[in-house]
Amino acid sequence: MSEEFARQTIADYIKAFNADDHQAMTSLLNFPFAWLIGDKVVGLAATADDFVPPTARIRRDEGWHHSELDEVEVLQAWEGKAHCKVVFSRFKNDGSKYMTMEALWIVTTTDDGHWGIQWMSR
Repeated sequence: MSEEFARQTIADYIKAFNADDHQAMTSLLNFPFAWLIGDKVVGLAATADDFVPPTARIRRDEGWHHSELDEVEVLQAWEGKAHCKVVFSRFKNDGSKYMTMEALWIVTTTDDGHWGIQWMSR
């Protein structure tokens, strides 16, 4: 069951990310939330109010238009948590793919049953 919830949460997050829907993105996260980029923890958000989506930055710096989810492989799953290999690609406005990334995302559930991404690492 954890695998299904994890996959759906990740797919829904990519949709919210593409729509640049801050509220929808935060509803698909569990807090505290963080990114691990290389060996540095960045974007640490203790609460939904602290979360700053990177969409404006990547639009400005990379010419990003949207992302596509290429693969989700659940590497480990327990009741209430799943470690997932996530592969996604970024595209420019003209439809050209300019980047594909592989990451590890950890999806967890809270005591009230809310599934959300809690950790993204690449």
